Amino acid sequence: MRGLVSIGVGRERFPSALVVEASAGQARFTSDLMRGMGFDHVWVGVDSATAFADLHELTPDLLILAVDVEPLDGLALARTIRSAAQPAIRNVPIIFLTPHATEPQVSEVRAIRRSALLVKPPSPESLRNHIAMLMRTGKPGTSGASPVRAVP
Repeated sequence: MRGLVSIGVGRERFPSALVVEASAGQARFTSDLMRGMGFDHVWVGVDSATAFADLHELTPDLLILAVDVEPLDGLALARTIRSAAQPAIRNVPIIFLTPHATEPQVSEVRAIRRSALLVKPPSPESLRNHIAMLMRTGKPGTSGASPVRAVP
């Protein structure tokens, strides 16, 4: 399997992801990329109103979150997630997707630990690299820095 083993994430358990995206087409595209990388469980959410509850129910290893979801935008939802009581929810790595990266978005994502920002649609390579980087930051002996790279 090419997937996550080849990008150095490891397979202690089967990885899972929650993709929260307002656009059904973008959600399908991103979830297909995730499955192609070896994620065994990929759930799709369509709005921020249910995403927080979905995180508690599913406890995914990774959250792919569109900045432009509604009714609460992705950055506001991430601030709520980072203040959650449960460590598994509070510390989930987040990859934000945006149609165009603005300086305020980049600054805000930098302030959210274990997060990255990618321009839609992400290339398979950039998504894979950011996933590997974020998944490693949660392991002992690694930095908790917030890598922010807007990809054209």
